[in-house]
Amino acid sequence: MKWNVGTKIATGFIAALIIFVILGIVSWRNVENSTEEARWVAHTHEVRLSLAQLLTAIIDTETAQRGYIITGDEAYLAPYTNGVAAVEGLRQRLLDLVDDNPRQLALAQSLGPLIRQRLVDIEGGIDARRRGDTAAAEEIVNAGRGKKNMDEIRALLGTMNDTEARLLQTRLGVVHRSQE
Repeated sequence: MKWNVGTKIATGFIAALIIFVILGIVSWRNVENSTEEARWVAHTHEVRLSLAQLLTAIIDTETAQRGYIITGDEAYLAPYTNGVAAVEGLRQRLLDLVDDNPRQLALAQSLGPLIRQRLVDIEGGIDARRRGDTAAAEEIVNAGRGKKNMDEIRALLGTMNDTEARLLQTRLGVVHRSQE
C-alpha cells in the first residue's frame, strides 16, 4: 500500500498527538501523586506542631500556678488563664488531625482524662493560695501527683511525636523517590 503525502502527514500528526496525550496523562498523574505525598508530609508536620503546642499550653498553666503560689501575685496567672483556654481546643485539634490513624487516635483520646486531672490539680493549688492557705497550696505542688501526671502526659505526647517522626521519614522517603 502506497501512502500519499497527505496521509503521511496526517499519520505523523496523529502519532505526535497520541504521544503528547500520553505524556500529558503521565505528567498529570505524577503531579497528582507528588501533591498527595506533599500533603501527607505537611499533615505530619502539623500533627507534630499540635503536639508541641499542647504540651506548651499545659506547661504554661503549671508555671503560672507555681509563680502564683510562690508570690500570691495575680499577674502570674495570665499564662494559666491563656493555657486553660487553649488546652481543650488544642487537644480537640490533635484528635481531628490523627483521626485517620487508629493508634494515634487512641493515644490522643487517652490524653483527655490526664489533662483534665492535671488542670484540676493546678486549679486546686491556685484556689488554696487564693484562700490564703499557702501551706495547702505548697502541699499540692509538693505531693508529686502533678509531676506523675505530667510525666504520663509527656510520655504519651512523646510516643505520639516519635510515631509522627517515623511517619515523616517514611513519607519524605516516598517524596524523594518520586522525584528521582
